[in-house]
Amino acid sequence: MQGIKEKLNWVQPAILPKESLLRKFILLTSIILVNIIIIVELMASSISMSITQGYLAIDDTKTVWIDNTFLLFLGMSVPVAIYTSRKYGYKIMFFLGLSIFSTGCIFTGLSTSFYELIVFRALAGIGGGLVFPVSLAVIKRAFEGSLQRMALSIYVGVGFGGGFIIGALLGGFYGQALEWREVHYLCFSLAIPSLFLISAFMYETQKYPTHKFDFLTFICFAIFLVSTLTLLSQVKAPWNTEGFRSSLAWGCYISMFLSQVVMLIWYRYSKAPLFEISLFKNVNFCVACVCMAFVGVMFFGATLVVVSLMEKVFGYERLKIGYMIAIFGVSFVISGALSSALVRFINLYFVVALGLLALCVSSFLTHSLTLISSPNDIAILLILRGCGVGLSLGPLTAMALRNIPDDLTGQAAALATIFRQVGGAFGSSAISLVAVVRNAFHTARFGEQINPYSPQLQNYFRKLAFEVGKGESLEGLSSAEVSKSYFIENLKGQSLLLSFNDAFYLFGWIFIALILLVVTMALINKNKPFTLNK
Repeated sequence: MQGIKEKLNWVQPAILPKESLLRKFILLTSIILVNIIIIVELMASSISMSITQGYLAIDDTKTVWIDNTFLLFLGMSVPVAIYTSRKYGYKIMFFLGLSIFSTGCIFTGLSTSFYELIVFRALAGIGGGLVFPVSLAVIKRAFEGSLQRMALSIYVGVGFGGGFIIGALLGGFYGQALEWREVHYLCFSLAIPSLFLISAFMYETQKYPTHKFDFLTFICFAIFLVSTLTLLSQVKAPWNTEGFRSSLAWGCYISMFLSQVVMLIWYRYSKAPLFEISLFKNVNFCVACVCMAFVGVMFFGATLVVVSLMEKVFGYERLKIGYMIAIFGVSFVISGALSSALVRFINLYFVVALGLLALCVSSFLTHSLTLISSPNDIAILLILRGCGVGLSLGPLTAMALRNIPDDLTGQAAALATIFRQVGGAFGSSAISLVAVVRNAFHTARFGEQINPYSPQLQNYFRKLAFEVGKGESLEGLSSAEVSKSYFIENLKGQSLLLSFNDAFYLFGWIFIALILLVVTMALINKNKPFTLNK
């Protein structure tokens, strides 16, 4: 009995020796598995969104909150994870984060209303947000030298890329063949053995002396994020007829402004601020964080938008959508491994610029999509987008940490992670906002081009009515009425698609500006040594 207690000791489990490579790789495998489960929870939920929406009677204005709430709390929890892991230990926080995440998963599956679903998605996001930053720190502590670089590369490639691949395939399968709740139950069931592996093979770290948690800054940070997401997602909602001049919009403007003012004022007097704002004086760090935010938009936000378009506009089955998103994950894994090799021979900044260029090209090519575009056309865009994210994500992290003092490296890594996660949370809402604004223009433009007295149009209606009339049931409507409804739905679908295309076109120009900025940084730092504090 005493031997079992020693082997399962929480602080120093003795199942395998501490320096055993087998123990380290079992630990790495369990950490990667946990990160894959978190990505699966996001992607599978997104692909089966329409089933969830129908089952819980959720209208379109609320669906945006289901995934964005998860991403928002995923990013919001990062500073809390950094503080609590140093104060209480990395192992206990990883274990607690995974426990909170798994609890959120099981209750998400048991939800019976929209509000229950949102609360438990937030809970799952909090748990995931505690796990992500701790994962990186634990791997860096467990491995050294070349093994550390290899472990980190495997973690990023398999953990994130593999998560997208498995999440997309599972989401398509569960959405097509099974009930939407079961994928959440699956994530919960996979978390249980992960909890055992973590407790049995992870060593607890020492506790560091810490100041009191900066609650005021965290509250301001949370208010700013929630206000911004509310503005992006609801300012052009059908019920908010006044748009950017509505009371909701003005409330968001005021809360966003005041939260930032209070945060900046408090920063001057706080002995231990939650965020070290002075880091943004470092130009490398500042540019890298801005780029990281927009890469996050393409990594999470744009992927969720593409899932919605493939289902609602192109009419793909969920299993097919899963296959398409898996293509994105595969290209991300391959390009991520390629970026690790390229930075040994090519200037880090040019590797970042190459990744941003791939994202730029994919954004501009998206503008060419129409209702008759083939799956191959969409696959090419997803491959380019996956390559862009994979090539830029790792080098951007290194760029952000360039020449950062040792005592601020943790803060810098946390802020870079927050920018990536928040970019993902805001991405789909920002793209949807641009699409809503442009949809009225495209709908009006198509309407102006239709002449109801045109012989060509009348002939088209007659042909369409003839084809429709071959069907067995028209649900009490004439074939002409049904054919016109098909025609109108086609116009609406094309208008919606072009509206989203305009959003990606706008992001394409943003990436051009970022590429020029990064190339300028490369030329400025051409003769300066590159140092990365560990």
